[in-house]
Amino acid sequence: KVTTPKALSMSDFIKIRDVELPEDKPRLSVSRDLFLFACYAGTAFIDTVSITKANVKVLEDGDKWLIYNRKKTGTLARVKLLPEALELMAKYEDEARDTLFPLLSPNRVRIDLITICKLAETS
Repeated sequence: KVTTPKALSMSDFIKIRDVELPEDKPRLSVSRDLFLFACYAGTAFIDTVSITKANVKVLEDGDKWLIYNRKKTGTLARVKLLPEALELMAKYEDEARDTLFPLLSPNRVRIDLITICKLAETS
């Protein structure tokens, strides 16, 4: 079944960002963080979970940029990282892996986001 994409309202975005998630389900927090990072950086899901620490560059002015080749098109993408995106990256930086974030399947994250939206009472 094909559906028309629907834009997320700012109020629903804030609800998703701020909702308290159950501590006994830490994966929900990871799924939300992947979603939020993709929103802040404008990355596709496949790029979000594929980006490595080597893709983060610090320029002369101290700004951090994400420079990577998009998986879908192979085109070079350059994104200045917002403070919110940097905070999410810092949350996972001590973990021993090359990617910025833990790898979760798109289907798993989709299911988790449905749960998160219900908890957040989004429209």
